Amino acid sequence: MNLLAVAGTKRIWFGRIVRPFKFTCPVQGEHALLLVVGDDSVTPEEQSRLSEQFVRSGCRYAMCFGPTGSSWDDSIDMVGVTDEADGHASPFVMTTWHDHEPIGDTIGFFAEHAHFDDWSTDDYLVLVLGGTDANERIVRDAVRSRFR
Repeated sequence: MNLLAVAGTKRIWFGRIVRPFKFTCPVQGEHALLLVVGDDSVTPEEQSRLSEQFVRSGCRYAMCFGPTGSSWDDSIDMVGVTDEADGHASPFVMTTWHDHEPIGDTIGFFAEHAHFDDWSTDDYLVLVLGGTDANERIVRDAVRSRFR
């Protein structure tokens, strides 16, 4: 992931991963994540592994976009459920899914609403999972446009 833009105090990071899927967080500490799912062939094992990587990296707000967004929302939520069942403390992660909304609307929601209660961040990560180079450019351009 690379730093794509700075808007006021907000740092917007952007990246894309393809198989074999491995997430490396570009920041230390808590952050918000917009996951743009461009590959619906992700296996349940890959999804579970990535969801755990997101939460362990400090993700506290995850927005999941794409036709399988709701399953990603559930998968990220399950990390905390599993931790609790295993007797481990896990920070609360706010999740939302955006299965059938335009990407521009979802990015706008991410820019304005990736906070809850007393929690907020200056680090915003946009991660495209799979998909094509053309899709990556569309998302990158929309993010750049929104976070000017």
